[in-house]
Amino acid sequence: MFPRSLSLMIAILCLAFWLRLVNLGFQEFRADEGYSFPYTQMPLAQVIPALIPVGEEHAPLHYLVLNVWADMAGTSEFAMRYLAVLPGVLLLPLLFRWGRRLQGESQGLLMALFAAVSQSLVWLGQDVRNQYVTVMFVTTLATLLLARAVARPSATHWLLYALACALTMYSHYYGVFALLSHGFFLLVGARRLLWRWLAAGLVAALLFAPWLVVTLPGWLGQLTVPGNPQLRDYLLTVGQELTVGPAFDHPAGPWVLALAAVLAMVGWLALWQRGQRAWAALLGFWLVSTAVTVYLVLLRRSIFNAYYIAPAAPAWWALVSLGILALAQNRRRLVRTTAVASAGIVLAAAALSLVHYHGNVVKYGRYYGYRAIAAHIAANLEPGDVFVAHFPDPALTYYLWDIDIPQTMQPASFPADTVVTEQALADLAATYERIWFVPAHRSPFWDPENITFRWLDYHNLLEQAHQYPRLELLAFRPPHAASRAMTPLNETVNEQIRLAGVRLLVNGAPLGNGAPLGNGAPVTADSLFLRPGDELTVTLQWETLAEIPRDYTVFVHLLMADGALLAQHDSAPLWGTRPTTTWQPGEMLLDRHVLSIPTDAPPTAVRLLAGLYDSQTIERQLFATGQDAVLLAVGAVDGR
Repeated sequence: MFPRSLSLMIAILCLAFWLRLVNLGFQEFRADEGYSFPYTQMPLAQVIPALIPVGEEHAPLHYLVLNVWADMAGTSEFAMRYLAVLPGVLLLPLLFRWGRRLQGESQGLLMALFAAVSQSLVWLGQDVRNQYVTVMFVTTLATLLLARAVARPSATHWLLYALACALTMYSHYYGVFALLSHGFFLLVGARRLLWRWLAAGLVAALLFAPWLVVTLPGWLGQLTVPGNPQLRDYLLTVGQELTVGPAFDHPAGPWVLALAAVLAMVGWLALWQRGQRAWAALLGFWLVSTAVTVYLVLLRRSIFNAYYIAPAAPAWWALVSLGILALAQNRRRLVRTTAVASAGIVLAAAALSLVHYHGNVVKYGRYYGYRAIAAHIAANLEPGDVFVAHFPDPALTYYLWDIDIPQTMQPASFPADTVVTEQALADLAATYERIWFVPAHRSPFWDPENITFRWLDYHNLLEQAHQYPRLELLAFRPPHAASRAMTPLNETVNEQIRLAGVRLLVNGAPLGNGAPLGNGAPVTADSLFLRPGDELTVTLQWETLAEIPRDYTVFVHLLMADGALLAQHDSAPLWGTRPTTTWQPGEMLLDRHVLSIPTDAPPTAVRLLAGLYDSQTIERQLFATGQDAVLLAVGAVDGR
């Protein structure tokens, strides 16, 4: 028969392992995970030399271990993330042993259980950037080694402790606050051994010094763009990260955080009052110093993620568990009931957060659309295609790695230079037949003025647009290749203008299974199938035959079966920027119009017409056929 505590610990381990395997390979890489991938594609000896020039602010152990692991396990999302699952699960037995030393097996089981079901720790335990779970593992190990060295001083114990300290610094720099808290532990509880701790720290520092010397300028370079954090918001954000995780997404979140904070304070006071003041000093300094430092760094660095607080998670869950047990041991029944209820509330919040996280990976997890984008490009790749990235997104690099397509990025550097960027885009448009592009509308830090998107959108034919969970894929045809994706029309107006062709998109997608209503395809009765709420994009290709003395307005009208207007877009060409009097003979222009189908549109047959009218007199201009509009397509609206 297993002891009860061992059976419970095995169950907690199985639960933690399962929670970290769910959707492990299904979720896509986020950008920072993709950043690690290229370091798996080089010989191990080149990893450190490759990290130094880029001023990498993260410690190198993650890259080295991942390089070795990828050689054995491969570079799939599942394989590369599994390396975070291992320390994330192995952390739990260490927490159990530490908790048992603090206040018995119940403390150890509670600490392990809270860490097992913490949504933020599950998220980190599924991340290629495994340095956060690694630093929690090695700092907890170092804490246990320190306790052993204090109880049974020996050179071996102190040497192992020094090695654990060095591993901590090579895992994540914020682990230093756990190591400094060890000094407070000795200062309060075993001052006679303080010199041995300093000696072990010196050994660890000497082992870490080579990396520190070569990367210190890179660290400092990260502290040049100040943030503007609000202390209250910061505390709520990191508190939620520690307690319920970002996927909790419930108005009760601040209240659960407040409950956990009270439990942590009760736990700290209970330690102090029981005479375990050394442990109280260690846990208090570990937690507070990490939180304060992350905040101070945010004052000098605008980039912030709530999981930066994660290295303090072992201390946090130790204090919360101590608080619950302190209340549970009270003589008053109401207080004991409060302890049970408090534990239940924290666990219930964690369960809800996990349900959100695993149940909706688009909103709470890592699912952006990278795989679908790569698959679409691979399936539709043609000679003369190029991919233009809008910002340094390493995840795109990972998913496009095996696709044989030239890749570049515009703007090429930060800060963006408008003239240089536009010239580079003009060169690309002159060289290639089609430009695939993923705009960074939601992360405009690299191109805040949206230079690349605006230039591509204005000067080129939007061949197709596809919306994915958090990303958008656009394909542009430069003017010299636009006719390949358009339905030829060749209708002339006043012997001055030719309507050469048209391109139709419904919600960004070409008509007819991805084939454009072009390439010579005939216009048929079922060419245009629409639903209420759809967006119809009409791009007209105009050619100038002679000088144009008057300004004309372009109209695109969608008429119902009875001739009533269902949707329309009238404007001067090119969003009002190119009046027809500015057109030069021989010039070709791509003129886009977007029509929104009303959400209450009835079922009806429709006709799509386009033409020109005098901007002053509103008189429609006749085409050579004698008609005042060109029929672009016919079809129907399904009102269901």
